[in-house]
Amino acid sequence: MFGFSLKNGREARSRPAAATGHDTACACPRASTSPVKMVLFHGGKGGVGTTTLASEAAAILAGSDRNVAAVDLDVCRGDLHYRLDVPVTRDTHTVSDLLPVIDDLDTRILGNALSTCPCGARILPAPTTHAAAAAIEPDHVRKVLVAMAAEFEHLIIDSSVADDRMISPAFDLAELVVLVVTPEIACLGGARRALGQVVSQGGKRPDIALVVNRSLGTSDAVSPAEIESFLQMPATVVLPEDTARCRRLADEGRHVTSERSALGHGIYSLMRRLFTLR
Repeated sequence: MFGFSLKNGREARSRPAAATGHDTACACPRASTSPVKMVLFHGGKGGVGTTTLASEAAAILAGSDRNVAAVDLDVCRGDLHYRLDVPVTRDTHTVSDLLPVIDDLDTRILGNALSTCPCGARILPAPTTHAAAAAIEPDHVRKVLVAMAAEFEHLIIDSSVADDRMISPAFDLAELVVLVVTPEIACLGGARRALGQVVSQGGKRPDIALVVNRSLGTSDAVSPAEIESFLQMPATVVLPEDTARCRRLADEGRHVTSERSALGHGIYSLMRRLFTLR
């Protein structure tokens, strides 16, 4: 939960791994056992694996017979559809295509607009042109999220680190923010800003799950304990580096959890705890 404080990195290192969540059997930050509905995946910077984790969440939930949809709010460069193996063509509806009916979104309109992924999840991809992306306003985003959340058991939101205006409604509405960082200094400033944005939101604050991704163990430039100390919150899980596997499986249209690996096991354990899966 947000508000956890470490006095310094030395104190964090002295704690056992189970207390910090530094294993694949991660501790869920949510006290409630009820399924979380709206989850925002957000990175400390670009390229840290946020989209991969968002797509894995959607696939795992769909594979567990949960009614789940995903929306790509990286409106200028989003590729969540690629990770979910959904081609975007001229006939594919995106976020921007809902603008003419933004005040009339209902089951029928959303059912026609969303694409179906091979895993069974539904997806609303990001726009395919900068002109279409430029037409989207924060209020549009809010209305899309509210409408989609009303139709699905779970809504997975993939975000951009470059456009705070577009992500602000998601921070405001999400019940859980999965904050993804890598063990490098360049990532930590953006992660701290994201935490500040959560704190600045009015109303009830979302739970936060801190995920340290692509860890090389003792070779990390910044240790998980130092990340915890800087961000003043514990890591929910530390996932191992396996970029080559992620790229290969994405090119094959497969998910990381589709084959046995330490990374796949860690991701599945994380999602099982966050979404109260059996």
